[in-house]
Amino acid sequence: MATNTTKTDNSGAIQNQGGLMVVGQETIDFSHKDFNTSAASDVIQVMNIPAGTVVLKVYTHVVTAEGGTLTFDVGDGTDPNGWDDAVNGNSTGMNATTEGTDALADSLGAGAGKYYSADDTIDITLDNAADAAKIHLIAVGFKSTEA
Repeated sequence: MATNTTKTDNSGAIQNQGGLMVVGQETIDFSHKDFNTSAASDVIQVMNIPAGTVVLKVYTHVVTAEGGTLTFDVGDGTDPNGWDDAVNGNSTGMNATTEGTDALADSLGAGAGKYYSADDTIDITLDNAADAAKIHLIAVGFKSTEA
């Protein structure tokens, strides 16, 4: 199992967008040379989450289907599938964390998100090899000014 931190676009970190709300987004293109040898169980650290951030929701958009079997999980360093489990990477479309079914979305209470007291990352863990899919992740939350 490899852990990859190389990015193909955007900043790779959740960022303050001019107020308390924060948005992070990153695209992983498995056809790119840094990712096209990705194997089952590989972990891609997609987005940095700074300490003091509450992530409310993570959206997963499969922009380009793999063209073969691909499922993946979205989580963090504590819970590898806590934001989303078994996302179909061979079907394009948007997927969002769901209150009551995704553990991290409910870790502060029903739909209240997860508080990150220490730096962490939002990760994709592959259940199958990938060499063609393009996946866009968006995280929405807020950053405490006291952290």
